[in-house]
Amino acid sequence: METAGVCSILSALILLMALALDATATTNFCSRALARKACPTPPTFDSIDIESYLGKWYGIGTTAIFRFRNEIGAVCAQANYSIAGGSTAGQGLNISLINSDLRVIGPSSSLGVSLISGVASQVCSSARKTCSLVAVDSQLQNAADQLTKVAGTIQSRHFFAKVAGTIQSRHFKEASVLNTTAHQILTTLSDIQSGLDFLARTITEIQTVNSHLSQANGSTASSVVRLRELVRKATAELSSLEVVVINLTIAPPQDLQLMVNSLLNDGDTTSVSQIFQASFWIDEGKVAVLSNLEFIRLSLDGLVNNVPFLFSLDQITNNPAPSHLSYVRGNAIQNISSAAKLEVIIDGFSGPYWILDLVGQAKDGYAASLVYGCTENERDNITENLFIISRTSKLSQDIINQLMQVAENNGINTDCDDPFLYTVQLGGDCGNPPVTA
Repeated sequence: METAGVCSILSALILLMALALDATATTNFCSRALARKACPTPPTFDSIDIESYLGKWYGIGTTAIFRFRNEIGAVCAQANYSIAGGSTAGQGLNISLINSDLRVIGPSSSLGVSLISGVASQVCSSARKTCSLVAVDSQLQNAADQLTKVAGTIQSRHFFAKVAGTIQSRHFKEASVLNTTAHQILTTLSDIQSGLDFLARTITEIQTVNSHLSQANGSTASSVVRLRELVRKATAELSSLEVVVINLTIAPPQDLQLMVNSLLNDGDTTSVSQIFQASFWIDEGKVAVLSNLEFIRLSLDGLVNNVPFLFSLDQITNNPAPSHLSYVRGNAIQNISSAAKLEVIIDGFSGPYWILDLVGQAKDGYAASLVYGCTENERDNITENLFIISRTSKLSQDIINQLMQVAENNGINTDCDDPFLYTVQLGGDCGNPPVTA
């Protein structure tokens, strides 16, 4: 009885450890990338009093892709909402909006920011493709499974030969080689995933530096130095991964030929065929992974070789941007059946504006809002936008963390090229639109 109790406790502990490991595994870059097949559909804050939501809001931060597509050089981002007209049949409230900000960098610097973000997106896209090459259904994983299967077949034959007294020790060695190779493949797949996770975190740091450059936040020279350091760190990781992948093989050619000949002498054509199939999968997988890693390397090399000069060009040509106000007008149409879902229309383009969470009370006009939008195109590419806005130009880190946790809990990714980036707010009249909404 005591033994049974101990076994039950051990089983429970093992299960808890497995669950803990599984929870950890889902937080790495590749796990998130492979799960990212469609826009998430998080619940919205549909108990909102939309009229209390109107008025002036300050931008606290946005995700990087939106920022570098729409707000390069922008600080002091604000949004002003007002009633544009009553609701129409089949629609909710029609809201007029003005988004405004102050642009603080010159044209060459703006181009530099855009190029950095473009390279970051290229690198992360290629890294996500690499994740699929090392996933559980990849050619490399199939090769490991195949070799383990063949090794098992050979070991079974070795066992029965030993029982019959006709043991052939060379086959035991062959099985050992195949098992070792399968283990090496699995280790390599794990190393690649860890390396891509490291790369994704480095790209996130690069986008953060890019945000400083975009908002003229701190020394441009220091940011460029930091950019170079991060690229060197990323390329060093790539070099380590390339070595691991290049060295992946079943056995040296001469040893592989001896193994094949030995199995053929025993008439085991099935095992030979399976080994060759695994070898083909290894070679194909290696080529695909190395091609992606090389593309990432070339993208990063181009970044450090060409972009830093652009940030000094505005000074060389005496063409820094005088700070100027930028604003756009648009409308937001409320969903009649889901009060916190709106469709924003600006310059003929539309996109979802979903209010996921609100801080504060409606009677006070709310204090902070978490806004999300996601679209998919015909190539199944996903574009996510996440914003935090506040009634004041500063928001406590605790509230920001609380809102970001809501996003994370709903499967919204803010990693690699699309981290959440803070907006510089300078106070005073900075970013005020020239007219009210």
